[in-house]
Amino acid sequence: MKENELNGKREEPLLLSQRGKKMTTACIRNLVTKDSELAKDAHPELFPEPKYSPHGFRHSKAIHMVESGVQIVYIRNFLGHVSVQSTEIYTRIGQNAFAKMLTECGKQDVPSNPKESPISKKSSLYPNFLDRARRK
Repeated sequence: MKENELNGKREEPLLLSQRGKKMTTACIRNLVTKDSELAKDAHPELFPEPKYSPHGFRHSKAIHMVESGVQIVYIRNFLGHVSVQSTEIYTRIGQNAFAKMLTECGKQDVPSNPKESPISKKSSLYPNFLDRARRK
């Protein structure tokens, strides 16, 4: 991989098309659509959404990183965002998913407001691995 010394951007494409050229976003979108449809036909129970996109995969990965306790700065770098503010949407979504999970587990005292962090609640609401992650 070559990097431009001035701006650190990649000069060579990450993915190549069948013709050996830089793969376009449309090409990637078509591949994801085609492959997700094939997988959905084979295992429809694993694919509840009507359609899947590269952005959906990117979004899901960011949410999983938040839910795994990855620091927001690393998620920002992974996604290529310029500012942390662009990445903060994933923390709010992660908190909502976490609150929903706890509610479904019978913990009715979880806040419904995404700005009110569920992490501020007493630790007995959380599984051990989350308590350990909070203390780091």
